[in-house]
Amino acid sequence: MAFTEKDLNRYTTNFAVQKMVIIMDGLTIISESLGSLQELTNKERIYFDDVPEKFRLDLHNFIIGETLTMIDGKIIIGHKLYRRWLQKLNTTGFDYEIDWKQ
Repeated sequence: MAFTEKDLNRYTTNFAVQKMVIIMDGLTIISESLGSLQELTNKERIYFDDVPEKFRLDLHNFIIGETLTMIDGKIIIGHKLYRRWLQKLNTTGFDYEIDWKQ
C-alpha cells in the first residue's frame, strides 16, 4: 500500500498536534506546581513538610546554615527565607532534576 503526499501530511500534522498537547500538558503541570509553592507564602506559618516532597531536597540545601524554628516537632521556614528560595528558583532554577510527572 502506497501513501500519498496527502496521507503523509495528515500523519505529520496529527503527530505534531499530539506532541504539542503533551508539551502543553507538561507546562500546565509545571505552572501548577510552581503556583502551589507561591501559595504557601499566604500561610501564617510555612512548615518544611508543607513543601511538596519533590522540591524538598532543593529547599533543604538552600536553608542549610540558616536559623530555623521548630514548633510541635515541625520545622518552620521563615517567610523571608522562603521568599528568597522562591526568588532563587525564578532566577537560577532548581539545583536538582525534578520529576514533574509525579
